[in-house]
Amino acid sequence: MHDKSSELVIRTDADQTICECTRDISPEWIVVGFPGHGLVGNIAAKHIISELNLEWIGSIRSPLIPPVSVFIDGVLAYPYRIYGCKDKEIGILIGESPCPPQAYYYLARAMMQWARSNGTKQVICLDGFVADPRENKSDEVYLVCEPQVYQENEELKNHNFPKPHTGFISGLSGAIMNEALLSPIEGISLLTPISTPYPDPGGAARLIEALSKIKGLNIDVTKLLGDAEKIQKSLMELADKNRQISQQETLGPSKGLYV
Repeated sequence: MHDKSSELVIRTDADQTICECTRDISPEWIVVGFPGHGLVGNIAAKHIISELNLEWIGSIRSPLIPPVSVFIDGVLAYPYRIYGCKDKEIGILIGESPCPPQAYYYLARAMMQWARSNGTKQVICLDGFVADPRENKSDEVYLVCEPQVYQENEELKNHNFPKPHTGFISGLSGAIMNEALLSPIEGISLLTPISTPYPDPGGAARLIEALSKIKGLNIDVTKLLGDAEKIQKSLMELADKNRQISQQETLGPSKGLYV
């Protein structure tokens, strides 16, 4: 991290949820990858960060996030981070640990206020959903957005992504899409079906390829697919820890988060 004297702080109400940045960037569009089905959003976001050499430039802090520090391959990392680079149009919001549903609104609002204050025009959530075993559509990527957003974006219309008729987007991705509906920022979700309870690098690769088509990126997923077994093992351990945390939050002593 860098000199904290340059921090940009966006606060929401009295809940003290904060987006802190130690570098001034103005990403035209933002990718969001939080823990979800198959951890595909998280895996995809990490791979994009690595391939584009984006830098950790900020954090998302909230008393509603469980006090958990994450370390991956021996490296300590704040659980909710912001990545970007001055010479690139993209920014990335990534999360490593679960948080209670009561935190979703505050986190999403803080993120969208930060994005709006920095001139962001579009936010794209990468996520998975549980596949219907009766349907053979495991290699699809679905596009969800408002009709007006779709009609006004040639980059979306140029690619024939299937659009689900009915459903819902849950978790932080859903909260961010709700905030996008109420703001000038366009909200888009790319969703892929997940047929396994384990981390799914293949699903993450599908999301990256879909994003690359829309944005004209050249992100190679060969390494991601080649390291699939290693990634699965590492993230399964993290997923187990996440489940333990979630269970403790649900079943443990009341902390004002669950009733």
